[in-house]
Amino acid sequence: DISAWTITGKLGYTPPAARLSPHVYIEVDYASGDSRPGGNVGTFNQLFPSAHGFLGYMDFVGRQNIISPNAGLTLTPVRDLTLSLQQYFFWRASDRDAFYNTGGAVVRPGTETTARYIGAEIDLLATYDFTYHLLGYAGYSHFFTGEFIRKTGPSKDSDFFYAAIEYTF
Repeated sequence: DISAWTITGKLGYTPPAARLSPHVYIEVDYASGDSRPGGNVGTFNQLFPSAHGFLGYMDFVGRQNIISPNAGLTLTPVRDLTLSLQQYFFWRASDRDAFYNTGGAVVRPGTETTARYIGAEIDLLATYDFTYHLLGYAGYSHFFTGEFIRKTGPSKDSDFFYAAIEYTF
């Protein structure tokens, strides 16, 4: 039997400041985890895994056994340039289940400790619309390891720099 679920709630506000077009939001993601091995399955299964847009650009954390409050700010200082700052925090929903990546694979088993705090991620992103069809973006992300990661194996913080050009037709 499967008894698993997920829920997301987001609250945002765009103040009437036309110059920077600011937008702020807070969001909470929850995906259930197993309360005990064997028997009924309580871990949410993300059928088409892609947490990229939900749980940070580093793609370390999947939508399984996770509680993630997060917040963000987006500004448009000049036409066609958008700057974004996002902060995520990650806890295991069940202290008896594993920590999963975006592909649904177990990153760390959940049997070695009851610690829940996985860590935090901050993302900075700049997006520029060169033309209607051509978009460029660059960003930086940093992952701060938490107690669960430190207690279950190697635990270095991580940095991620990226850039891309996207053409749509």
